[in-house]
Amino acid sequence: MGPKTASYASRGEDPGSLLQKLASGPLLPVYLLFGEEGYLVERAAKTVLGRIGGSGPGVRLRAGEERLVDRLEQTLRTSPLFGGPPCAVVTDVESLSEAAQEEILALLLRDLGGHLLLVGASPDMRRRLYARCVREGWAFGFRRLPLARIPAWLREEAAQRGHVLAAGAVERLTELVGSDLRTAAAEIEKISLYVGAGQAIGVDAVAAVVGAMRARSVLELAILIERRDLGPALALVRRLLGQGEPPVALAAFLAAQIRRMLIVKSLASGPTAPAEIPARLGVPPWVADRIVSGARRYEAGTLGRALAQVAALDLALKSSRLPPAILIEACLLELAT
Repeated sequence: MGPKTASYASRGEDPGSLLQKLASGPLLPVYLLFGEEGYLVERAAKTVLGRIGGSGPGVRLRAGEERLVDRLEQTLRTSPLFGGPPCAVVTDVESLSEAAQEEILALLLRDLGGHLLLVGASPDMRRRLYARCVREGWAFGFRRLPLARIPAWLREEAAQRGHVLAAGAVERLTELVGSDLRTAAAEIEKISLYVGAGQAIGVDAVAAVVGAMRARSVLELAILIERRDLGPALALVRRLLGQGEPPVALAAFLAAQIRRMLIVKSLASGPTAPAEIPARLGVPPWVADRIVSGARRYEAGTLGRALAQVAALDLALKSSRLPPAILIEACLLELAT
């Protein structure tokens, strides 16, 4: 039997299944919860703490605190006043010194009882403490979701609140929030309260709840791209970034917009009737008319190259030192070729 690896919500996988594993699997003595997607790491920690129960969220300690390991040992040796097992949470574990890591590992080997949560973004998995967590099956990681996985995640979030998220609503919400899961979850919560228990969520509900100013700006950018009016589109992108619009949200919008026009191109060469296009795109008829008109202004090859550029943009925004404005403008300039 080969060595264990960390349970990882990675590309193409469902982070909900990993959260479900934490919610229903056997309680573990130690949890290493880590990854680039901080919102999901926080959700994972809340899930585990909710199951442990007892006196509350446990004693929280931050890497770098004085007498950290002494306080940790005391916490795990002491039964909470209001019952339940002792529990401690150490955050920012990637900042733990090597000495502190070794001392915590020694505590784990002595099996003090209770539960320990080690929470961070990017612990060095080659270190003995974290490697031990992997070997024991205690490590759970959450990579940042790629843009292609966001629509499915939005549907799952809505379903957990008892709603069906219509196709058009998924597209619109993806355009507005991009891959910012924290913002997306907050918006879905607000939309849920707006539509009421058990009601389907459509495009109108998304438009009514998500920031009106943002929605107007996104609509303006969509129209400029469809008209191939790329000079003003570039200016609008710079303005939105200057106003604090997340670059990943703009990348998500560009991907959705270009993908729709490519779909229209492919449908035009097949047997699809014009009346069927809105349903195929998952948008209202008046939006479909706009997209069809815009697609006529581009060659399929141009749209294909631009979509590939946006896919590269999603990665570059997370790893490149270039300003986001330059990266996004390169995608728009691809549409001009």
